[in-house]
Amino acid sequence: MRELIRCEGVSKRFGATWALRGVTVALREGEVLGVIGPNGSGKSTLLNAISGLVRPDGGRVFVDGVDVTGRGPEVVASMGVRRTFQVPRLIGGLSALDNVALPLLGRMGLEDARRSAAEVLVKLGVGRVEERPGRLPIAVRRKVELARAVVSGPRVILIDEYLSGLTEQEVEEAVATLLELKEEMGFSVIWVEHVISGLMRAADRVVVLNEGSVLAEGPPAEVSVRREVLEVYFGS
Repeated sequence: MRELIRCEGVSKRFGATWALRGVTVALREGEVLGVIGPNGSGKSTLLNAISGLVRPDGGRVFVDGVDVTGRGPEVVASMGVRRTFQVPRLIGGLSALDNVALPLLGRMGLEDARRSAAEVLVKLGVGRVEERPGRLPIAVRRKVELARAVVSGPRVILIDEYLSGLTEQEVEEAVATLLELKEEMGFSVIWVEHVISGLMRAADRVVVLNEGSVLAEGPPAEVSVRREVLEVYFGS
């Protein structure tokens, strides 16, 4: 199966602390790759390295076979990679609707962009589209940011903590909706998440990070019962 993203031996140090230590992972076309691990295990740093927000101190990052290591987020985004953040980075002076419409303005007019944005927001269950982000709950802001990421038809979405703060029913609905959008729009996903129950239902494969290194990788059902994962991640 074709690899859309590949990290080969990626390492990143902040001062004396290694956030990533020789991490090798790959995202295949059409799949959801889940990334889990304790706090401080390097999950968000991995997404930052892939998206070009940080330059690795070692190793390489490839998008569809092209080496993009350290080339910056604009280059990575131009290759069809989008991402969301633990704390959504929306433009406070724009409505939710216009935040989502913004990436489309280079290819269509404002009204068409707003119409396409509204369609995605409705699918994600966002109703208060004319509100500014600061007036929306954090869970809704995450939906708005995800809508902005998917509206332009990316090949890959990097998701960082989408399910935090949701009830179990809301988690089920959010996972189902995201998977429906994935099938409809044809993107692949690398998904960092603390809500393990939701991620395990969505992921085709799971990578477990611990202290910046890959501890385990495989299908969710296999990874979730491995002794080293239970000991390090779940404390069992």
